Amino acid sequence: MADAVLRFGGKEISLPTVAGTVSEVGMEIAGIRSELGLITIDRGFANTAEGTSSVSYVGGEQGVLSYRGYPIEQLADQASFVEVAYLLQYGELPTRDQLEEYAESITRHTLLREDVKYLFEAFPHSAHPMQILASATSALATYYPDALDPLDEESVDISARRLIAKTPTMIAWSYKYRVHQPYVYPDNELDYASNFLKMMFSVPAEVYDPDPIVAKALNSLKTFAPGGPGQPRTVGEYLYRCLVTEGRLAEQYGEFVKNVLLAAVPEPGLWTTARLLESTMETRVFTHPSNRIGDTEHNSQRLTQDRQRFTDHRFQIALPPLTARFFAVAADLKEPRGIDVKLFEGRNDVDQAWLLTMPPAGRADLKSELIRLAPEGTSVPGLGRDYATLWVAVYNSDPSTEKRYELTLGLRKDAKPAGTYKAARTA
Repeated sequence: MADAVLRFGGKEISLPTVAGTVSEVGMEIAGIRSELGLITIDRGFANTAEGTSSVSYVGGEQGVLSYRGYPIEQLADQASFVEVAYLLQYGELPTRDQLEEYAESITRHTLLREDVKYLFEAFPHSAHPMQILASATSALATYYPDALDPLDEESVDISARRLIAKTPTMIAWSYKYRVHQPYVYPDNELDYASNFLKMMFSVPAEVYDPDPIVAKALNSLKTFAPGGPGQPRTVGEYLYRCLVTEGRLAEQYGEFVKNVLLAAVPEPGLWTTARLLESTMETRVFTHPSNRIGDTEHNSQRLTQDRQRFTDHRFQIALPPLTARFFAVAADLKEPRGIDVKLFEGRNDVDQAWLLTMPPAGRADLKSELIRLAPEGTSVPGLGRDYATLWVAVYNSDPSTEKRYELTLGLRKDAKPAGTYKAARTA
């Protein structure tokens, strides 16, 4: 292949060219600084390859992604996560015997050492799960000092298998620690995706059977790349197709929103359509006019008079089919407050909402509680004492019709339930 030629300041140099994976041609530019005194600027590395790779190919403009030469859409549709992990690690898809041995090895390494729990518990409950995961991943090396040599093939192989196996367990345990729930141990009878779901969402007091449709979606999502030929343009569109078309999401949407609320538990902020921040002297009301989650634009109102603060705060909600909106009430108080929650569709009381209480930071004796809204409304006493934040997730489970709701958040000085509202009950 012919070299490229670069001329500058009366000098000329030849730059060796390299054939790319899919009809592209690259050129080596290592000599342009020493010979011409030039450097390159390529913001975002849009035109620069750091090196050569036989592992993957990315063609952003064409929407192409391949692993070891296999199109990603083919792998997402036909291969399990463990098969793709084997492909990336060894360069070829496994035979049936190889897959069985590899999957068995991964399964047998999912358990964490018992004292790893103490590492999780060294963090505050408010710590971000990714920060906990990063620390736990680094700490794994201290448990396996015999497999640290990067030049030893056996050490690299067993370390890769351990990391693939233990990462779901570490993710699930970091989440469980954050929400004040008991750790759930791996189940060797389940596949990779179903085992992860069980560790994330089961509790010791109940039998949990992972939904096979959700497991399938999660399994294929690990290798999904949006925008490929014949593929949905976004991850959200892909999940919608998988869950709604195959998973009967419309029938299970209330439970789906419940699981989203449990999995997310973010701090009040950009997630919310509106939020109330209650302190001893004032109530602040923040509303986000945009329906786009994460939009930073917001309006704020400062209320200082009791008649403005301790009343029903009403929010109008227009919900397209199979969508949800999130609201939050947070407090920094010495005296607890009570909250009365009601939801109306026209003049009718409805129960299309979940409530989640989040304990104050540092209160390991308090637990999060998930509450299903009663049709006649639900009273949740103890804001600022028993919990620091109340999350409200309002949803529309109708697959074809927009719903218009009015959410009422009644703030009270006393912590006793008012009127005919039902006291909160755990879902």
